[in-house]
Amino acid sequence: MKRFAPAAIMLPLGIVALLLTLTLQAGAKDTPAAGAAEVGQEAPGFTLTTVGGDEVSLSDYQGKIVVLHFQSMTCPWDLGYQPMLTKMASDHMAAAEASDTADASSDKASEMAAKPAAGDEAAAPEVVFLAINSNKTESADDLAGYHDKVSMVYPILKDKGNTVADQYAAQTTPHMYIIDAEGVLRYMGGIEEAPRSPAGIGQSEKQYFADALTAVIAGNEPDPTTSEPKGCSIKREKK
Repeated sequence: MKRFAPAAIMLPLGIVALLLTLTLQAGAKDTPAAGAAEVGQEAPGFTLTTVGGDEVSLSDYQGKIVVLHFQSMTCPWDLGYQPMLTKMASDHMAAAEASDTADASSDKASEMAAKPAAGDEAAAPEVVFLAINSNKTESADDLAGYHDKVSMVYPILKDKGNTVADQYAAQTTPHMYIIDAEGVLRYMGGIEEAPRSPAGIGQSEKQYFADALTAVIAGNEPDPTTSEPKGCSIKREKK
């Protein structure tokens, strides 16, 4: 009996080692590459195509605050956060329209006045939301249907080959980024201090993303500038 004891021990250890190796290899293909994006530095540029077929570049939005939302149509976390993000985007779109209306009225008034009224201040930059889908498991056609189904008010850009996800070192869906009107990355991270499960979405006292966006709109530095995102891993193509 004693002569066979070492073999009995070695077999389970060998199996454990093999399983551990396979597990690490399986997870490696979904691990983000080192990205160029860094808070306080110019945000990496990109050009992608929306699921509707339109080409969009980050440079199209110079002078505007840009929110990047790395998203998924199947992740429970992203599905839970989408209504919150749609509401925020809608509110900012309405604010931009109101500002345009006010500007038009101001232009007419200025034609009748010798000079602008004292105390006038520049309007806050417009805020634009862009969703980016980098999952190899979610097609542009399926995403187009999802976009309509959930009534998203901002476009989904398809990141084939997860190139932009790698540039920004995006890890999860959702993973949020805020770029200021000068093109500088000001925030990257999660939406809030995440709950244990999607059932608790939106209930945290620490709403990192909303607070960061408010700060950037006001021209201030967010606090914190980074946070840990919570969601499903981005399903990357193996390179």
